[in-house]
Amino acid sequence: MKKILLLGLFMLNLTFAFGKTAEEYIESARAMENEDIFDAIEIMEEAVDEYPDNVDVLSVYGLMVSKGSGQTNFLKAGSMVRKAEKIFAQALEMQENHKNSLLWRGILRVNVPKFFNKLAKGISDLESVARRPGLSNDDYLVTSYYLALGYQKQGNEEKAIDFYKNIIRYGSNSPFYQDSLKQVEDLTSKTGKEVLSDDDMQAQVDEYLDQNNYLEAYKILSKATEQDTTNIDLYLKYLNVIQVISQHGYDEKIYEDVAFMTDLAFNVADALSRIVQLMPENENFRLLKADVLSQLPFFVKSLEDARLEAEWVLENSKNKMNIQTAKDIKERIINRQARKELTDSFLASEDEKEKAKLISQMQFQETKRDKPQGMATKISLTLGFGDYIAPQTAVWIEDLQGNYIASVYVSGFSANIKDKQVHLPKWAKKSEFESSIVQITGASIDSGKHTFYWDNKDKTGNVLTSGDYWVYAEVSHWPHANYSLQKVKVSLGGKSYSQTSQGDLIITELKAEY
Repeated sequence: MKKILLLGLFMLNLTFAFGKTAEEYIESARAMENEDIFDAIEIMEEAVDEYPDNVDVLSVYGLMVSKGSGQTNFLKAGSMVRKAEKIFAQALEMQENHKNSLLWRGILRVNVPKFFNKLAKGISDLESVARRPGLSNDDYLVTSYYLALGYQKQGNEEKAIDFYKNIIRYGSNSPFYQDSLKQVEDLTSKTGKEVLSDDDMQAQVDEYLDQNNYLEAYKILSKATEQDTTNIDLYLKYLNVIQVISQHGYDEKIYEDVAFMTDLAFNVADALSRIVQLMPENENFRLLKADVLSQLPFFVKSLEDARLEAEWVLENSKNKMNIQTAKDIKERIINRQARKELTDSFLASEDEKEKAKLISQMQFQETKRDKPQGMATKISLTLGFGDYIAPQTAVWIEDLQGNYIASVYVSGFSANIKDKQVHLPKWAKKSEFESSIVQITGASIDSGKHTFYWDNKDKTGNVLTSGDYWVYAEVSHWPHANYSLQKVKVSLGGKSYSQTSQGDLIITELKAEY
């Protein structure tokens, strides 16, 4: 009896010593993923610690992280996508052509917005899976569905229809079946539509422009430029419409589709390239292309093309004004490239002294506001890290109980997108976008030193003469998802008051003086 008891204790200890099997971790995570994906991620993090060389564990971990990227805010999604990519790459280093890693990475790449530049790679991953011998019917249907989606996003409607038809043919019980039927119907009717004449399209465009309906004009012009690839006037009208839409980016109807806004940037680059191809000796079009491409968002990766166009003008133009403009554009490009190099070096470095040195070179901007009449609190904010583009920033006041008092400054983008606000969550929750915010909204401030003044009034305009308050500063960077929230106390009513909060590498200092 004693031997049996000892054997039982030994087996119990053995179970505790070895914990869960890899398969048990995977089953737990898969059972949890639909309830709370972030709990599922934690389970797989434990599994990776326990089984770092297990390719199936790694691939499921990558799957959970990729699913989590679709259930978080836009700011965090990018970092989670990059993390999932690294996990899948590690799994594929362990086992080349691992089916699940290729399949799930392909699905991730097809699903992320176009500006991630992953679509072609995602289609390639899924094509590799589709060609595998002995693929199960379920995996074949999943692969076909996301290949159809990928080709549809790419504009290859014929291939998209072919893959949707595979699901209709072999997967009547598949969860993708009904959507595939609808997609084939929509795509078939679209491809079968009568091609409109140039005159008809021009008439439709003019009608929409008269109504200030730039979105519908954009859709027609997108088709028109595909149908007639040699019409310069058509391209110029197309560019003008894109410009108007871009300038009205805060419009609710436009902002709701982030992918649409990013497509605009790619489309304007493509249209300008086609114009220059049609008239390569026209230096004004070359200059226009250089100017626009030098200002497009970083994800279009257009700076090198812009530099080449500016240099062409410098080498070939005899127009002094165009030459000077090309020089200015080239200087802008050099500055943006230098900024990107600083940012990349900072992100790659693990040396704190080197990072501090890089931050000292990132002081791109200094702003000073005029002091208002009467008593006021001076707020000094120093932003350290500089991303490819200026961050979103808010400065506001709360009392010591956490009640919102007033906003002092907020970046225009964050102020205008309102309920879709994910960049400055703390400020958004506290301010609830109260009406006086419009008075303090301004252009985005960049890395450097900035001065603001709080007029010591609450949001309704009442003057506060005494009491202790918190000054908050919140900063959010994109695409690299660096974030900081700092606060410093200010006491009203005394002769003078000054307090400084030494922050982090994002907000390096926040100071309040009364």
